[in-house]
Amino acid sequence: MDFDHSGTITLDELQYALKQQGSWLVESEVQALLDAADIDHDGTIDYDEFIAATMHFCQLEKEEHLLKAFHSFDHDNNGYITKEELEKAIQVIGLDTTEDGSAEDIIKVADEDNDGVIDYKEFQTMMRRTSSQASRASKSEGVPSPLPSPSRTEQNGTGFGKR
Repeated sequence: MDFDHSGTITLDELQYALKQQGSWLVESEVQALLDAADIDHDGTIDYDEFIAATMHFCQLEKEEHLLKAFHSFDHDNNGYITKEELEKAIQVIGLDTTEDGSAEDIIKVADEDNDGVIDYKEFQTMMRRTSSQASRASKSEGVPSPLPSPSRTEQNGTGFGKR
């Protein structure tokens, strides 16, 4: 996107890159995108701002997936996952309850306010905890992370000029 290799993305560069990707956003919409990412308000997006905006987008996307997952368990759409709904899901998925725990065990772990059901906040906490534990386990087992950690000299391959 940084076509002039200045280390920043201008409005024109962002518009051009979006058009190359098939976007039909008008200039005011592209300006709104740039303004949202332009933390220091200098009219451009630098590398750090680009990374921050990308991370924010990824977080929003994760949140959307979590919400969809929650609704797939919450069959009656009352905002709670009950033991019965969890048992149905366990049967459908085919989990081994002797190894993975029963619905009751899962609720005991996730139910922070001890009301016997899992609300969305508790579901988020449980899923993030599970994801974090899986990530730590894969690192301790020597499984490489799917995300590279580039050095400062490798950052030029990201579409940004030299910093």
